[in-house]
Amino acid sequence: MNSQNDAFRQGVEPGGMFDKNDVRLLICCLLADCGRPLSKDVIVGGLFGSGLANYFELGAAAEDLLERGLLQVAERTDSALRLTVTREGRKAVDELGGAIPASARKKAVDGVLYFEAAERRRRENSVEVRPAAGGRAVTLHAGTPEDPLMSLTVYVPDGLLADAMRKKMESEPEKLCEKVFRILLEE
Repeated sequence: MNSQNDAFRQGVEPGGMFDKNDVRLLICCLLADCGRPLSKDVIVGGLFGSGLANYFELGAAAEDLLERGLLQVAERTDSALRLTVTREGRKAVDELGGAIPASARKKAVDGVLYFEAAERRRRENSVEVRPAAGGRAVTLHAGTPEDPLMSLTVYVPDGLLADAMRKKMESEPEKLCEKVFRILLEE
């Protein structure tokens, strides 16, 4: 196998899609199964994050589907185009969708839901690490700047521990807030 083929297999798990037509069909199936518009970033991030297809193949497939009229722009926002499947795309799903295993279709939807939740966490929460006396201060800001829920600062002795704490706070801010509130509200 040459290195170009290796690059396009990067990130694809067993059971994932390598054929361009399968990747295109998977995107159409995903949008048909979700029943709502999704941004290209969410489609690519969710499917790549699930190991179903290569990042570059997904981006190219989405653009190709738009050009061919199988996807269309449902809405434009400042940050993204939200895509939906067209009548022609639904016809392709009806005729060919059986070629995509049900497990891959479910994994695609689950991957997109997970990616959307992670994006929402990043938008609604932030973690900041700054120098402090004797180490670092790691602060979770939960909620948006317009609607803050809480801030929690933890002091740690070094950058390694600060980085580990930052990653944990970024990955599970809801769980941390829930536990703090539960402790504070105990009688």
